[in-house]
Amino acid sequence: MAVGVVAFPLLPLITRPNLWSSRLRRHRPTNHQVIEELKPGLNEMVLPKTSSSVFNSTNIDFILRSMNKRYLILAGCVTDQCVAHAVMDACDMGYMVTLVPEATATYSQQRQDAALEAIKGYCRMRSVEELALELLQPAVAAPS
Repeated sequence: MAVGVVAFPLLPLITRPNLWSSRLRRHRPTNHQVIEELKPGLNEMVLPKTSSSVFNSTNIDFILRSMNKRYLILAGCVTDQCVAHAVMDACDMGYMVTLVPEATATYSQQRQDAALEAIKGYCRMRSVEELALELLQPAVAAPS
């Protein structure tokens, strides 16, 4: 069974928008809830994230390596900030990264296009449809 890892940047931001500014991050409330649409599944971990890249403020690298994961599929917000940093860091750490551009977003189409252009050398990009077809194909055994 696949195990997913969900990294939320600042959990209250997805439950109570505009709760604080970046200057107040150290005063995070402890009673926040994840909105229903973003709740993790039974086999998904939640890693609160406090930096641009999930690799800098969580133990996700340790978790992924302990699970022998080498291939990552990334999506999220904000493409030209957190997503781009995560893609580049994952690549630098030796992971094989697939980005799903239609499952990312940022503040403008211009920023989206620029971010995708900037990180295209760090990852392969697939649409949701292309990725679904790849994942549904039977695995090809490596030659002996």
